[in-house]
Amino acid sequence: LVLVGSSTSTGYEGTLTAGTYSFTGVSESFTKSCASVTGATVVECNGACVNTRSDPLNCGGCGDACAAGQACRLGTCIAMCTASPPTTCGAATMIDTNSNNMHCGFCNNACAAGEVCSAGVCADSACSAGCSAQYDRAACGQPREFSRKGETKVDFTVTKGQLKGTFSTSTTYACKDPGCPSDFSGRCPTCAQTGMITGTEVTNVTEFEPR
Repeated sequence: LVLVGSSTSTGYEGTLTAGTYSFTGVSESFTKSCASVTGATVVECNGACVNTRSDPLNCGGCGDACAAGQACRLGTCIAMCTASPPTTCGAATMIDTNSNNMHCGFCNNACAAGEVCSAGVCADSACSAGCSAQYDRAACGQPREFSRKGETKVDFTVTKGQLKGTFSTSTTYACKDPGCPSDFSGRCPTCAQTGMITGTEVTNVTEFEPR
């Protein structure tokens, strides 16, 4: 069966059962959603989703790469962080007060829950911890990946050159983590359409396969 559209023609293999022709076509596609996630700046750069707040090759914008020895923090290229001189805070263990959550900046200065010590100052998240061993690029937000599956089914009979039957189409969507809302399936349900088809047979080609 050949379905002719305004700009393309698509062929389908089918079956003939008790005088009824049946054809089914399935197509799948995967795309990345570059929508912002939790305040992140995730955008498309050359077909890929990147976070311009943390990507050293696209820091602040597509193609804005950081120089050697620099890191991308909050969309700005900065020099790689160096540890402060180690300090002992009433213990034998040497402590880096630039990155230690219990001794941030000086001994016994603990950061609040959810904060991260960065350059001796308590930052509000692992993403904004620009100068810290606890900086987490993944905490800056990740792109989501969506999949789409489409199915078209055509059933018809041909009587004296006249074609009559039905067609149906359905599209289903799926979302892969990270960042997928819990109610995604409910917000993007299967889309289905059915209808009748009529027509006139133009060409009938029958192929036989050896068994």
